[in-house]
Amino acid sequence: MSIKEMSNYMADIKRMNIAASKQLIDSHVNVAMEIKERQKDIDYMQCFRMEHQIIQGCNMKDIMTQLEAKMVRKYNMYTVLRLMSLLSTTNSGLKQAEFDQLRRGFIMCYGYQEISTILNLQDARLLKVRDKKFDWDKLKSELNLVNEEVKIDQPESIHYVFGGMAPISVSVLERMFALKGFQAIQRILNLLPGGESKPTLREEQEFFDASSVRAKKVLVYFLGGITFAEIAAIRYLNSRSSKFKFVVATTSIISSEKCMKQMRTAANNNLDLTSIIGQ
Repeated sequence: MSIKEMSNYMADIKRMNIAASKQLIDSHVNVAMEIKERQKDIDYMQCFRMEHQIIQGCNMKDIMTQLEAKMVRKYNMYTVLRLMSLLSTTNSGLKQAEFDQLRRGFIMCYGYQEISTILNLQDARLLKVRDKKFDWDKLKSELNLVNEEVKIDQPESIHYVFGGMAPISVSVLERMFALKGFQAIQRILNLLPGGESKPTLREEQEFFDASSVRAKKVLVYFLGGITFAEIAAIRYLNSRSSKFKFVVATTSIISSEKCMKQMRTAANNNLDLTSIIGQ
């Protein structure tokens, strides 16, 4: 939220009746205190630093050691799964030895019942052995995903939403509108996994060449869900564009923890352990 938006927001609060404004301010204060307490947590800061080390491609051995330390302490399982997935994705997969080491360590620390969770991550290709199907380094370079000089308090690009990293989805959107069409970013689309469906060159030219007094509204639909960071990035694009206004539609609002929870199947099964123990 920019300074101007904050000023407008506070002006709206002042125009409310006293009871409504008090309740709203109390909610904001409580949220701010909760965020402040979480940021004081040592584990939170360590995971935050680890995320940036992973994205920047720091020493793999050090990152593996830190991850295993979190597992041994049985730190929040969903955070560990997220860090494992991030490490795998940003390295275009893991070496076989690293892949086996993380899987074995996770199952030993969190229990055999999490084998299905690991298998689900593999099926989703969030945790995988290195292959040539997805080149993270090329994609990061083409879209300029990482900007270590980002100013979070005075953002100059969408990188601020993740403290130095831009969301891939919004980066593709921004580049497509900057270059006027999907045809112009075909090289980037080829680096992304999955299929694609796009308009013809003539349709794109008609859309971008058509003159309009008012800004065109563009519906951006996220299947599977969108994060609050991606919404913030799109709002930032709206604040910088006079020709287009993006409207977001989605099936749900997701977070890393919610995504990891979806990877986990029911921990209970029909196995009667008492019959085995009694023997």
